[in-house]
Amino acid sequence: DQSKRGRFLTPRKVMDRQGRYHHPEAFLGECVAGSLHDLFFQRRVRKRSLSDLGLHGHGTVLRDLFFGIAISALFFVAVTLLSLFFEFSQLNYHPPLPRKLLNYVLGSILIAFFEEFFFRGVLLQTLMDDFSASVSVVVSSLIYSLVHFVRPLFTKPEDLSLFPTECIGLFIFGLLVAYAYLRTRSLYLSMGIHGAFVLLIKLDGILVHRLIREPAWLFGEERLVGGITTWIALLLV
Repeated sequence: DQSKRGRFLTPRKVMDRQGRYHHPEAFLGECVAGSLHDLFFQRRVRKRSLSDLGLHGHGTVLRDLFFGIAISALFFVAVTLLSLFFEFSQLNYHPPLPRKLLNYVLGSILIAFFEEFFFRGVLLQTLMDDFSASVSVVVSSLIYSLVHFVRPLFTKPEDLSLFPTECIGLFIFGLLVAYAYLRTRSLYLSMGIHGAFVLLIKLDGILVHRLIREPAWLFGEERLVGGITTWIALLLV
């Protein structure tokens, strides 16, 4: 009975008359979104204000944001210096065009805001209604890491070779920003960490050239988040 399936689980706009999906990633995305909406958020999110979700106007907003930026900057400098020292990368500075740099900054801000609002503001707190904080942090971080590979699964299948290492890195990063939220009960520290982290990863390709050397798992292959050095640095932070 289609009337009982809900509007999210019948994505007609990606289906033709023969029932074939033209865009399977859109179908999967709608199913995931619908399931999360129906299972977790339909009743509970409406009872929370923005302040309850971590977007309050306390006087520590700027301090938390800048402290988060400083944490990511310290992490990036440490990992990059180690990579240069062990010759897993080399300096290769190419000044970005101002418009490109502006796009990087704005994109990093938007990514940090929406992902932290959803994963730490909504999902983590919803899980904490029924589970312990530690279980909720692990589950929300796992979902956070896996969601990043939904689109590459269909659009860039070659990237799936990086899935194991990058998934671990994103999971550890999810633990870090979740801990930042729990310590402050505010999203601003986690947003500062997240926004600076995304921006610095984008700038990583401008500042240095990564050399694919063995063991590749030590500093990752193409992306900063995929190496064991990155994981250790995130845990130490």
